[in-house]
Amino acid sequence: MSNTEPFDEKGYWWLPSDPDDQIAGILSFDHSNGIRLELFGTFHPFANRIVPDLPIVHGVTIGRKATLYNSVYSGRGFGSPGFEHSTLRATHILFGHLFENPDEIRFSSFSVKYQFLEEWAGLKVFSTERDSDPRSEIRRVIYARPKSREIRVKGIKIELDSEFTPGGDAIREVRLAHSNLVRMTFGQPISLDEFLSGPNFLLENLFTLAIGRPTPAVGIVARSEALFESDSNGENFPLSVEILYPNPVIPQLPRRVYHRDMLFSLKDIDTDFELVLNKWFEKEQMLRPVYNLYFSMMNMSPTYLETMFLTMTRALETYHRRVFGGHYVENGDYEAIQERLVKAIPERVRGGFREALTQKIHYFNEFSLRKRLEEILQAYRPVCGSFIRDEGKFIEETIYTRNFLTHFEPQIEAKSLSGTDLYWLAQGLKCLLEVCLLVELGFATDKVCEIVKRTERFRFPQQPR
Repeated sequence: MSNTEPFDEKGYWWLPSDPDDQIAGILSFDHSNGIRLELFGTFHPFANRIVPDLPIVHGVTIGRKATLYNSVYSGRGFGSPGFEHSTLRATHILFGHLFENPDEIRFSSFSVKYQFLEEWAGLKVFSTERDSDPRSEIRRVIYARPKSREIRVKGIKIELDSEFTPGGDAIREVRLAHSNLVRMTFGQPISLDEFLSGPNFLLENLFTLAIGRPTPAVGIVARSEALFESDSNGENFPLSVEILYPNPVIPQLPRRVYHRDMLFSLKDIDTDFELVLNKWFEKEQMLRPVYNLYFSMMNMSPTYLETMFLTMTRALETYHRRVFGGHYVENGDYEAIQERLVKAIPERVRGGFREALTQKIHYFNEFSLRKRLEEILQAYRPVCGSFIRDEGKFIEETIYTRNFLTHFEPQIEAKSLSGTDLYWLAQGLKCLLEVCLLVELGFATDKVCEIVKRTERFRFPQQPR
């Protein structure tokens, strides 16, 4: 169950509305170029200048059925000596079943492998031993499958499970592979789109926060109680559907990650696993803008320092607004103040200038970025003091740099940071936001301090500038 390797598969393809019109074609998949179907023909003649999108395309490759989901034409033409050919692009491949329409693509459970999940779990499952007879040449490799862990999160049964895959030719080598997976079971079937943008999005981001690297899903198998297949004895069992979709981040990831780079591992939340996941899911609605800003930065190239820095300042500002608040007086009380301030604008101030002043007055009750940073640092000072040495300087540099990169006013350029200095400042803001998220997950202050002291990434902002 892994979709990290590219492939090309030959097969026949047709539309659900016309199963007799089958066209030969080659289905290609890789994370950099996406899903591509090259057809030796076309579902819509070349004379049709306007062609529809194709929500569902059926196919059969060697040994398996396939449904292409959300397909569009990306090219059509004539080849010598005059036959039509066409190319489709799709967002997802579903191997194992032919779905008639998008409404049928609903499942009651999903088993997902996330990148680096084995390193995060840190479960030692292999050991070796020799035969007790010293003359024996027998060597044994023992695999102890770990017990699955089951918790409940917002009505979803979530299991941290594993699977074992043997391989090799038994002549030169034997390969034994252990992998961890997360199985999510729902009370009612949900659509693929709901799953990917909901529970999968949240778990993928939680593991990314913990590990410090993007942790995309690298294998998904879904099951539905409404879909069955029969074995050789005629007994029915739930049908498994393998789901593939491209993610250009996957080819750029390292082969391994190490515990020294992780914010926290399974061991750190061993007794609070259910609590941490429930908090992450419960706070999703309130903190989703913060999640989106932080995790968009994780996929960003370090060459875009200015964008990374601005993203972190926006994330911290949003976090403060959602968690702390940030108004000088209650909004209801400020309405009367705002009305008086607007009326105080001289009559001779008209047009765009008057509108600009009115808009500025509307936001007078909002805390500034400076005050928001001061409050966050004050709240988490026992933790942040170990990696932010000078709070005043840290805030000043952040404010001037944010203002310059937003407005590009020449008079403050000298006070803003760039290059290596900007990198360390952005790292400091990132670490500060990570402390905030750890607190939201329910980590106690002493545990957060322990994480900060041992984690490699929190040493970066301490470098001299």
